[in-house]
Amino acid sequence: MVYDVLFLAHIISAVVIVVVLVSMKLTASALVRQQGEKARLPRGRNWAARILHLLPLTGFATAWASHSQPEPISLNQLWITVGILTYLLAAALLEMIVLPAERDLMVDNTVVATAKKMSGGLDGVMTMIVVATLAMLLQFGSN
Repeated sequence: MVYDVLFLAHIISAVVIVVVLVSMKLTASALVRQQGEKARLPRGRNWAARILHLLPLTGFATAWASHSQPEPISLNQLWITVGILTYLLAAALLEMIVLPAERDLMVDNTVVATAKKMSGGLDGVMTMIVVATLAMLLQFGSN
């Protein structure tokens, strides 16, 4: 039961962050096309984007709870390592490139170069999410 709830929380976190990232990408793309009047940037800190940080928390919790399952998840499995590494890369891109660019755009949403920087960083974050998702689905290197 605990495993199921934690696994569901992990999946919901992943779906929510994809929706948030797609929304951010659409905003950045509108700003690149100089359609700033259609772009809506958050006021203050973008806490929705930080849902990304729930992925490893719910993932580790799910792995911990899986010890009651017939095939428990081991943190030394290759697909778990790929998931952790892709999270670290995605989090670095988000915190070091995307969110600072978004804060700059809140001040002046007409700066195309900043919107391109944000858009490119989001491409990287979303690529890491896709790689992690494939690793989780394929579970290569399982014992």
